[in-house]
Amino acid sequence: MREKILVTIILLLCSGCYGPGETVEWYESFRFHGVVVHKNMKDELIVLEEVDAPESRKDGNRFEIPVDDFEKYQKGDKVHVIVETNTTNDVWDLDHLRFHIKPLE
Repeated sequence: MREKILVTIILLLCSGCYGPGETVEWYESFRFHGVVVHKNMKDELIVLEEVDAPESRKDGNRFEIPVDDFEKYQKGDKVHVIVETNTTNDVWDLDHLRFHIKPLE
């Protein structure tokens, strides 16, 4: 619960600092491997913890991601995620992000 509140506060602060940004065509922002650590049933979000992060990021980053087929994900599942955005701002704004998720073996 504290993580969700912290992420929300950070998003609110970042959105206030950067403004709405410019809307552009969808493009790949970044990719990562993650493990499902929690399922938010109310909002149908999965919480992923990043693993095998490149040097520019650190392992352990957590991302809340909305998914269409919520029931197919289980805690402990390993996935590969491609994050696309349509804004010039570097913020985690679900209105400007879309995700392509594939299971890892």
